[in-house]
Amino acid sequence: MWKDGGWVETNETVWDCEDLTVSPVESADPIADAEAEDEKGTCSQDGASCALSQCCSEPGSKCYKKNDHWSSCNQTCNPYYMWKDGGWVETNETVWDCEEVRPPCSQAGESCALTQCCSEPGASCYKKNDYWFACNLTCDPNSMWMEDRWVKTNETVWDCGVIAIESTDNATDAADTDAPADSASSSDASTASACSQNGESCAQTMCCSEPGAKCYKKNDHWSSCNQTCDPLSLWEVDRWVVTNETVWDCEEVRPPCTPNGASCALSQCCSEPGAKCYKKNDYWSSCNQTCNPNYLWMETGWVVTNETVWDCEDLTVSPVESADPIADAEAEDQNNTCSQNGASCALSQCCAEPGSKCYKKNDYWSSCNQTCNPYYMWQVDRWVETNETVWDCEEVRPPCTPNGESCALSKCCSEPGMKCYKKNDHWSSCNQTCNPNYLWMETGWVKTNETVWDCEVITIDSTDVSTASDTTDSASSSDASTSSVCSPNGESCALTKCCAEAGSKCYKKNGNWSSCNQSCDPNSMWQVDRWVTTDEAVWDCEEVSLPCSPNGASCALSQCCSDPDSKCYKKNDHWIACNQTCDPNSMWTEGGWVVTSEAVWDCGEHIIDGSEASQNLWDWLLHLFGR
Repeated sequence: MWKDGGWVETNETVWDCEDLTVSPVESADPIADAEAEDEKGTCSQDGASCALSQCCSEPGSKCYKKNDHWSSCNQTCNPYYMWKDGGWVETNETVWDCEEVRPPCSQAGESCALTQCCSEPGASCYKKNDYWFACNLTCDPNSMWMEDRWVKTNETVWDCGVIAIESTDNATDAADTDAPADSASSSDASTASACSQNGESCAQTMCCSEPGAKCYKKNDHWSSCNQTCDPLSLWEVDRWVVTNETVWDCEEVRPPCTPNGASCALSQCCSEPGAKCYKKNDYWSSCNQTCNPNYLWMETGWVVTNETVWDCEDLTVSPVESADPIADAEAEDQNNTCSQNGASCALSQCCAEPGSKCYKKNDYWSSCNQTCNPYYMWQVDRWVETNETVWDCEEVRPPCTPNGESCALSKCCSEPGMKCYKKNDHWSSCNQTCNPNYLWMETGWVKTNETVWDCEVITIDSTDVSTASDTTDSASSSDASTSSVCSPNGESCALTKCCAEAGSKCYKKNGNWSSCNQSCDPNSMWQVDRWVTTDEAVWDCEEVSLPCSPNGASCALSQCCSDPDSKCYKKNDHWIACNQTCDPNSMWTEGGWVVTSEAVWDCGEHIIDGSEASQNLWDWLLHLFGR
C-alpha cells in the first residue's frame, strides 16, 4: 500500500495486479501520466474520429455517426451532406446516419464529466469543482463524503451546478414518494443549455434554446429547431427555397411528458391526468395536481409556512397539437389519479374507492378512509383507540371548479348557482343548466338530435337530481337544496362560504381554517370539548361570505347581486335570480326573453341586508322544504 511517500506491506489484498498495459512503453510515473491525460482531455477534435472517445473537445460539438466505419465530431449533422474537395456538398442520398454517439451514462457516484448524463432515474450530474463531476439524486454544497457516508461541514465543498442532460425518461415514478424532489432544483436552471440552437439537430434534445422556436421533424434522419416550418421549404447553402415537393414532415418533436414530482421545465406537460406543470422559482418546476404557494417539502412531508415558496405559475402546454382538443381534454379527465385507502391523499385530494374521503391527520399526513375517528391510531396491522386526539379529521378536498372546467374530482363549483354535470365517463363540468342534446362547437352551444350529455348531477352534498327538461333553468332546483351545500357549525366553510344553521356565520380563524358558528371571539380556543378564553388572539373573526351573484345566476345563497342596479327576484319555490327588472309574464328561451300569457315569475324581491341575511335565508329554506 502506498502511504506517506512510500510503499508499506500489509496483510490485506490491496492490488488486483492484473496487467492492463496497452502501450509497450513503461512510464516512470504512471499516476502522473494518467492525471495529465485526464486533465488535457481525451475527447476528439472536430473532424476527427470519435468512435472510441465518444465525446468532443470543442464546446457545442457532438459525435455523429456516419456509418459502421466512421463517426466524427461536428457542430451539426445533415444526413445528405458529403465532404468533398475541402467543403460540404449536399447530395440526394443519405450519407450520414447522424445518430449521436455518446458514452454510457454514469452510475451514482461516478464521474459524469464526459457522459453528462446519469443512469439512475432522477439523478443529475453535479459539479464539485473544476476537477470533478458526479451523479447523485441531490446536491448539498456543504456535504463531504467521508469513507462511507456524507458529513455536513461549515465550508462549501460542492459547486452543485448541473451539467447533466436527461438520457431517458424517468421510468421510476417520483410521485410515489409524494415529494417533488426539488433538492436538486438547480437542474431547471440549466435545461436551456441542453436544448438545441436554431438550425441544429434536436432529435436527441427534443427542445430548443431560442424562445418561440420548436423542434420540427424533417424525416426519420433529421429534426431541427426553427420558429416556423413549411413542408415545401428546402435549405440551399444559405437560404430557404420553396419547392413543389414535400421536404419536411413538420411534426413537432417534444420530450415525453413528466411524472409527478419530476422536473417539467423541458416537457412543460405532465404524464398523469389532471396534473399541471407548476413553477416554483427560476430553478425548479414540477408536476402536481395542485399548487400552494406556502407549501414547503420537508423530510416528513408537506409543511405550511408563512413565506411564499412556490410561484405556482402554470407552465403546462398541450403535449401535442390535436385535431380535436376538446376530446383530448375530456380524455384527460380520469379518476385514476385519486388515492387508494390508506395512501396519502395530501396531493390528490380525492379517493379512488367509492364512499371514501380524504381525511387530514395533521400538517404532515392525510389519507383516504371510509370514516375518521379523532382518537384512532394505526398500530402495525389494526386501529387502536387512544385517549388523545390523533386525527384532525378535517376532510381535504380540491378547490371548487370554475365554469367550463372539469369538476370530476372536486365535485363542486366555485360560482354560486352552478352544478357539476356529468357528460360521460371522461368529462364533467360546471354550469347553471344542462341540456342532454347540446354540443359545444367553436361558435358556441349547438342543439343536436343526439344525446351528448348524461346530465347527472354529481355535485357533493346535492340531494336533487336534475331532469334537464328545461333548457333555461333545468338546474333551478339547486335553490331547494342550498342548506345541504352549506356547512354545519364547527365544520370548515372555506369552500362553501355559507352556514347551514340559522343565525350562524362563516368566520375566519387564519389562512388555513374557517368555520361556522353563531358568534366569534378572537380570544377563544377550542380544547377537546369546550371553548377556553386565552390571552392571545386565536381567531381573525373576519366573516367569510359568498360573492354577490351576477345577473341571471341564482342568488339563493349570496342573497345579493354584483350589479348595483339589479335585485334578487323570486321566480318560484325552486329559483331566485338577479336581474335589473322583473316581468311576471316573461320566459327565457334560446332566443331571449318572450312575453307569455301566463305568470312565470313571482317577482318578489329577496335582497337581504346585513345581519338579517342568515336568518332570512334559513327561513326561506325552511319555506322551500315545507318545514
